[in-house]
Amino acid sequence: MELDGIEVVLRHPDRPLFAEGITKQQLADYYVRMAPFLLPHLRGRPVTVERHPRGVGHGGFFQRHLPAHAPPWLARVEVPRRPGGRMEHAAIARVADLVWWVGQDAVAFHPFPVRAEDPWHPDLLVFDLDPPRAMGLEEGFERTRQLARLLLARLEAAGCPRFLKTSGSRGLHLVIPLRPGPGFEEVRALARRLAEAVVASCPDLATLALPRAARGERVFLDLARNAPAQSLVAPWSVRALPGAPVSTPLWPDELEDPATGPRRWTLTNVATRLDARGDPWADLHARALSWEELQARLEAAAKAQAP
Repeated sequence: MELDGIEVVLRHPDRPLFAEGITKQQLADYYVRMAPFLLPHLRGRPVTVERHPRGVGHGGFFQRHLPAHAPPWLARVEVPRRPGGRMEHAAIARVADLVWWVGQDAVAFHPFPVRAEDPWHPDLLVFDLDPPRAMGLEEGFERTRQLARLLLARLEAAGCPRFLKTSGSRGLHLVIPLRPGPGFEEVRALARRLAEAVVASCPDLATLALPRAARGERVFLDLARNAPAQSLVAPWSVRALPGAPVSTPLWPDELEDPATGPRRWTLTNVATRLDARGDPWADLHARALSWEELQARLEAAAKAQAP
């Protein structure tokens, strides 16, 4: 395939990657189609690539470094390391990069919440809403939907930008865009304060308990993505699960739609939905707040809600 002026070899294009028969060629075609919407969330960031050489459902692995046989044109970034030195890391900058990785049996792409040139200062604050594992897929998602409503309402009252998407697996991801400034410790501390306030308002619905056995039928409000070297599956990325579900950005009304489930949109139908409704995350970084603005808005909202 010739992409971005580069001849990209897609190895074994007819090989099925999913039990449903979805092939590498179909996955590559999907990423070519969705590149204008996906690449803004990948470009300039370290990316963890999820590869499944034997196909989805037969084991896979996450890769951060480029393989030895990577072509010289393949995107890469150098990330500073503490206490010193630099590390070469996988990156995705062009359609050609996406398709080359699909040729290496890559299914999903997980970018870091930082830019490569400034890896200590995140530009995303992330809440990962993880449904109770004691419940079925749809029942657990309904409880996650309830928690998302509460969290979104708090952010709306504070006038904070908020962006929601399905994880493509079981739950939901909620993101606040930031202008880089604070370090991970500050961002995570703020996320925890907000999460604790939400959990206190609905202790039977949400929890911050790390042990799964302690969560019961409550939704886990996971803050772990707000830390160095953590990543989050990209919006519009396919997931390595049966049916090839896609992590799909949501409009507010779609959260309320009973038909919206954790795996409603897949490789085969999400492009049609995007054509019909557009991209809810198109202006994500354009709406970023400074650290001072975010804190001030949340503090003002908390005072207004205090008895």
